[in-house]
Amino acid sequence: MVNDLINIRLNNKILKQLDQAVKDSLYSNRSELMKTALIKFLDELQTQKALKELKKHYGEGKITGLKDTTSEEFEKIRSEIGKRSLKESGL
Repeated sequence: MVNDLINIRLNNKILKQLDQAVKDSLYSNRSELMKTALIKFLDELQTQKALKELKKHYGEGKITGLKDTTSEEFEKIRSEIGKRSLKESGL
C-alpha cells in the first residue's frame, strides 16, 4: 500500500498537546499518532452511519408490524442490514 503525504496546519496549543500525547504514549512520532487517531475517527463515523441505518430500518420494522421477533430473527436482520450498509459504504 502506498502512503500519500498530506499537510495540515495546527495552532501552537494543539501542536503542544499533540507533542505531549506522543511523549505520554507508545507512539514514536506525530505521524503515527495522527494516523491512528484518523483511523479511529473514520471507524467511529462508519459505526455512527451503520447505527443510523439500523435505527431507520428498526423504525420501518415497527411500522410494518415486526414487533415480536425472536433473538435469532433480530440477529439475522441486524446482520443483513450491517452487510447492506457496508456494501453501500464501499467496504
